[in-house]
Order: sequence, then C-alpha cells, then structure tokens
Amino acid sequence: MYKLYPEWNAQSSVLIAWPHRPDLWYGHFPEIESLWARIVALLSQNKGEVWILNDPSLSPPLCPSPLPLSSPSSLGDKKILDILVKHEIQEGKIRFLPICTDDVWIRDYGPIWTDESKAILFHFDGWGKKYTPWERDDLAGRKILDFLHHEAITEEIVLEGGAVDTDGFLLLTTRSCLLKRNIAKTCKDYEKLFYRYFGIQEVIWLEEGLPDDDTDGHVDLISRFIGRRKILTSVCEKENEPADESLRRNLTQLEKFRDQHGQPLEIETIPLPPPLYHSYEDRLLPRSYANFFIANQMLLVPVFREKTDEKALRILQNCFPDKEIYEIPADKMILEGGGIHCMTMQKTEFANSNLNPLDKAKMSM
Repeated sequence: MYKLYPEWNAQSSVLIAWPHRPDLWYGHFPEIESLWARIVALLSQNKGEVWILNDPSLSPPLCPSPLPLSSPSSLGDKKILDILVKHEIQEGKIRFLPICTDDVWIRDYGPIWTDESKAILFHFDGWGKKYTPWERDDLAGRKILDFLHHEAITEEIVLEGGAVDTDGFLLLTTRSCLLKRNIAKTCKDYEKLFYRYFGIQEVIWLEEGLPDDDTDGHVDLISRFIGRRKILTSVCEKENEPADESLRRNLTQLEKFRDQHGQPLEIETIPLPPPLYHSYEDRLLPRSYANFFIANQMLLVPVFREKTDEKALRILQNCFPDKEIYEIPADKMILEGGGIHCMTMQKTEFANSNLNPLDKAKMSM
C-alpha cells in the first residue's frame, strides 16, 4: 500500500511551472513573472530545493545572469535567472527541469509522491476539457519523474491535486468535482482508489465548492486540513453572498462528521473575501484564503487588498504558530483561475517523515 502524507510533512522540494504564455494573463504578464520570481525567492530561503519547469524554446534569448544558480542549461533558463536575480534568491537552491507545459497550475497535473523515488500519476484533461491545449500538462508528470529517474505508478483516472486534501488518514474532497470529472465512477470507486494509492481510511465528501469555479469545486479553495482531524473551512461574512448557502452546508456537514473511532473534527472558520466579478469575463472570481501553501518553515497566503485580509492572516497565524506568514498578492493571479496552492506541488521528505505508516494505529486512535 502507498501512503499520501499531509502537506505540513517535511518537504525536500517544491515544484513550480514558470509562466510562458502572455495570452493567459490579460495584459499582466510582466507582473505575473515578477510575482513568480518573488515566490521562488521566498521558497529558496526555505529548507529544500525549488524545481522550476521551463520550456527553453518559448523564452527569448537574454544575456546570462551572473547569479551562480544550479547551472542554467539554456537561454530560457537564463531569462528566468535574469528575473530572479532582482530578488533575494538563496544560492544553490534552484533547479531547472527542461519540461514543456501548457499552463502553470502544477498542483493539478504534477506527480503525487508516496515514496522517496516513486509517485502516482493521474490523468489530466484540462479540468474536464474546458481549456485547451492540455496535452503537455498531462505529460509533464511523467517527464518530471523520468528526469529524476523516479518510478511512476500510472492511473488513467482523472484526478487533480487541488481536488483532494488530507491529514494522512482522512481525505477531504467534493462530489461536484470528482463525480463530474469521471462520470462512470462512484464515491465507493474513489474510496477504493484512495485506500489503494493514498492509504486513506475515510473520505469526507463535501457537496460542492465555490460558485463559478472552473475546477467544478476544488476543495483547496474552500476547506483544508491544518492538523490531525483539524479543518479550516471557509464561510461568508454576509448571508446574501453567492457562496453563503453552500459553505454553510459544508460547515454543518463537517460539524456532524464522526470518524470510525467516533471522533469529531476540530473546526476553525476563515472568511471568504467579498465576492468580486472577473474584470474581463462575466463570472465570479474564486477568491479564497484557503488556497494557502504550507512550506517547511513558512506559510504562503493569498491576499486580495480587502478588509478581510487582516482577519484571515490572523486566523492562519493562530492555526500555524510555528510558521512565518508571507502575504502573496493574488489579485492578478486569480484572473487566470488559480492561486498560490494551485501553482505549487511539494515532494515529501520521506527520510524525515513525521507520519510514518508504522505509527498508523497509534495515531488514529
């Protein structure tokens, strides 16, 4: 049996796909590249490496950067270094992987590691074939593992990383996403799959995610595990907001949940930012503070220049008192439908795992 570890487990590296398509960013591409550079800079000061996926053929030639970082192998890599050098990059912490992608949301198509040198690869189809092209993203996970000489365990079912979250024993997801993505599969089918590949004992099925969310309800936009049997879930500040009814149903369901040992969940709530429509499309933006990323020594949190930012940051600091909080301006990033959690994928440091499968019986009581 394989084992999926929670995000707060020690990480040996974080994967990021570098943005290369200006057409996706509504005229904000330079700001997006600068934002990606800032995030890479922060993570480079964290324990572990940062692996950047980049297609050298899509990057215009620039002069090499003098920064001695992990042997850039192409003009495209040097173009990224030219941007990174403006930030406080920790030397020797950046690696480039010459892998082509279609989009930057590597959480949804990257490998899901369950062992030091092997990972599960699920099929990716552009969030239900809504967005094309997606074929290079579907192949990216395999290329990552080939480049690292890691074993791939392939499963043809569609499963995006942002659709699930875990504390190592319980798994959180939504029916609206999973049952729509693979219409021939039932909840029982998924539960068998999660037990086989992730070692999951029980699944918490929330009904749906945020309105107008292109992912059909990724759970990493609404509710996240913050500890063993501890969940942080989003709520609306006002009753008339579009997501209020569905988020209240989620909260009620979580409050009623009892695991196989009769244990309840410990639940904290965090406000959703006020509803805001897309500047260029007639739909709500899926803005959420739940789309944070837990790194080794830090927590990267999306902020939106709203009054709710301060409250959300205070709640998250209380949830993660041992982490340093970094605010990530997400108002431009969210225009493309994703956030800080969507653009990152961690590789667990299994040698120093603090959730060894041998401790399963002891920790599940």
